[in-house]
Amino acid sequence: MTKPIAIYTRVSTSEQAISGLGLEAQASACSSYADLTLNGHRRQLFTEQASAASIRSRPVLATILDNASSFSALIVKRLDRLARNTRELLDILARLSLAGCRLHSVTEHLDTDSPAGKVMTTIIAAFAEYERDLIASRTRDAMAIAKSHGKHCGRPPFGFNARPFGPVKADCRLALDCQAMHRRGLSSYQIARVTGLPHSTVRYVIRNPIYGSL
Repeated sequence: MTKPIAIYTRVSTSEQAISGLGLEAQASACSSYADLTLNGHRRQLFTEQASAASIRSRPVLATILDNASSFSALIVKRLDRLARNTRELLDILARLSLAGCRLHSVTEHLDTDSPAGKVMTTIIAAFAEYERDLIASRTRDAMAIAKSHGKHCGRPPFGFNARPFGPVKADCRLALDCQAMHRRGLSSYQIARVTGLPHSTVRYVIRNPIYGSL
């Protein structure tokens, strides 16, 4: 009997309140992809409501990886549903490869069934991480220079304490959720309604890359 396909969908805490944005939209896109590329295979849907902090904080994904040999393929809507950095993605790819389970990403049109597909998956993840880190590094440098010249005044930005100056983990996590919702097409007004944050705060955090490096 042919092994089933695993479809993995994940939303963060803030995304749960968006009808059609999170789990349903991801499952629909993955199913449509499976119809076109892997028709005839049985599917098993896995859903998770957790942040992307680490695999340990995502027990559903951990279960899939522990039982990867039971599936012919794993389909996700986007690579960021699996991992936030290249190292973690490489670990996941290695575990799937050893289990004989291919990875498919709908948005990036990737299939690790071939060596070229594996390479492209790694390259895309690496460049995405590099871009985030580069922008965040420039932002931190600019903030440090401004502070050294006495230009930092008023209240600290959302997600940071004033004294001592430093990040507040829960608020920075919420800022990342706002950015994720914005990438998926929500307007700043919609995000403000979901999170309860002021619209001006939402507009600030969705444009600021520093949160992703904290």
